[in-house]
Amino acid sequence: MDQLVCMHGERDRQVHDGAAARIARAVDRKDGVIGLLQGWVWDSSTVASCLIVPHFAVDAYPNRLPDSLPVFRTSMNQPWECMKDSRRSLWHRDCVVYVQARTALIVLQKRSITMKVTLSIIKADIGSIGGHICPSRQVLESVRSHVAKQGSSLLIDHYISSTGDDIAILMSHRHGVGHEAVHKLAWDAFLAGTAVAKQQGLYGAGQDLLKDAFSGNVRGMGPAVAEMEFNERPNEPFLFFAADKTDPGAFNLPLYLAFADPMNTPGLILAPNMAQGFRFVIMDVNHTEGDKLIELDAPKELYKIAALLRDTERYVVESVWSVASGDQAVVASTSRLHNIAGKYTGKDDPVMLVRVQKDFPATGEVLAPYAVGAYVAGGMRGSHQMPLMPVPLQSGISYFDGPPVITCAAFAMHEGRFTEPADAFAHPFWSRVRDTVSDKAIGMRRQGFFGAAMLPMAELEYTGIMENLKALEPRFRVRTDS
Repeated sequence: MDQLVCMHGERDRQVHDGAAARIARAVDRKDGVIGLLQGWVWDSSTVASCLIVPHFAVDAYPNRLPDSLPVFRTSMNQPWECMKDSRRSLWHRDCVVYVQARTALIVLQKRSITMKVTLSIIKADIGSIGGHICPSRQVLESVRSHVAKQGSSLLIDHYISSTGDDIAILMSHRHGVGHEAVHKLAWDAFLAGTAVAKQQGLYGAGQDLLKDAFSGNVRGMGPAVAEMEFNERPNEPFLFFAADKTDPGAFNLPLYLAFADPMNTPGLILAPNMAQGFRFVIMDVNHTEGDKLIELDAPKELYKIAALLRDTERYVVESVWSVASGDQAVVASTSRLHNIAGKYTGKDDPVMLVRVQKDFPATGEVLAPYAVGAYVAGGMRGSHQMPLMPVPLQSGISYFDGPPVITCAAFAMHEGRFTEPADAFAHPFWSRVRDTVSDKAIGMRRQGFFGAAMLPMAELEYTGIMENLKALEPRFRVRTDS
């Protein structure tokens, strides 16, 4: 690090040594330095901005450079003469370059070279206490232990949680979407949990693991998967939603309201960076020979988006993107278990990641739609219409194998590492919402099997009712007399 200091006499040595030592402590962290570069060409194609800080300021503020310092800031529209005095530079992980010149520390922000982070959620029902209530502590711990031990060199961070009878593994890493080793880590963790579930005699042990052997990626193997890769912002808040006893269409209305309706999201008219709207990527989940997708922009194609999303059993939101920046805001799981197994094996129990703030809706705007308690597919045997209830983290399942529930863990992330989760639905406000949802659920259940209380026949064709109807068919007669 002392090579960064250009010596000009003993007096300069005393002044510069203190600054260099402090710069070293601030910059040269164990994972902070990628390499020492020489002879870099400083011009507007590689440098976004320049900050020239007098040495006395660096010496006084060794760990950070406040805006209040007497510094000279400029955009790099042309090379700087003072750069000729530079000798060497450090390339920092956040793409800030520190150059020690004769009279100042020069801080350069390099253009468009940032480390991408990937967030992956993989979630499955691998066994539950008392039917479909919640996983046991031992099963949760077996999954947690496997990921911690086997993922230490693969992941940056991870978080294990349960919603209803499902276990979700949230992971951050640098390997991109669909990485085989990341998916196998989750698959093996669920296998380890399934072994414990079988030892304990839990109901539905390994229920969502629909294939016998791992084949490079868990998509199409049963577990719900949602992943996105992006350039991490200096402040990266995001929400992790997990639902149980429902299917991916449960996210249609909340995402429509949060990203397309200014009545719910005033940021669409108040925040200039959101005014261009958002692109919805919508999947036709009835098409089983590959992913059949359409991209539609709100507000330009708002009515077209509405026409699709009203059919929650066929068209579901896969992702949402900012039109202005092109950055991804949302990713949701879209798998339908009955399309994989060919029969009813449980609801799809989707998961979703939503980046919030800045160019995206605020946290409160994303959460607000869940106060509706919208009717969604699910509940008992996955065959009914029931209101979606926002519940605290780690909540189980109860009334009528429901009602369908959703949890939300809010995180901040820096360099891929998570804070502890904040429970977004634990606030007292949501207690009132839960009371309303309970009333709606009881009201719908009074209707029993009749009409809108149960799903349409297209969704029941994977259940045992089809056997009953088939057995009755020969008993029908066509009346011939007038």
